[in-house]
Amino acid sequence: HLTDQRGHASWCPNCRTGPDAPFPPKVVEGGRFGSRLTVLVASLKGVCHASCSTMRKFVRDIVGVTVSRGYLRALINKVSEALAPRCEELLHALPAQPAIQIDETGHQDNGDRFRTGSFKADL
Repeated sequence: HLTDQRGHASWCPNCRTGPDAPFPPKVVEGGRFGSRLTVLVASLKGVCHASCSTMRKFVRDIVGVTVSRGYLRALINKVSEALAPRCEELLHALPAQPAIQIDETGHQDNGDRFRTGSFKADL
């Protein structure tokens, strides 16, 4: 479900000015994407390791919304900042765990081969 927010400015013949047509504060605060589309973009980046160009094409072709790579990057940064406190909690809780089970699927991280596995938590 897409909601299109538009501000309609008009011309006043008396004072010869065009008043601003601001968006509602809730729209300005939330940004261009709602929570569901924000989660989709964050998942494309975090889970699927999609580039901003690939995400942009996906959102354009599948969702029907044209967006810049810069906005997608800003959106990902916003989600990262929102998740940072939980990541810190997890980071501090890991040393207390007796063992950590991790998916052994390999992938590339910034061009370097990266492989995870199960290991004892001697952190």
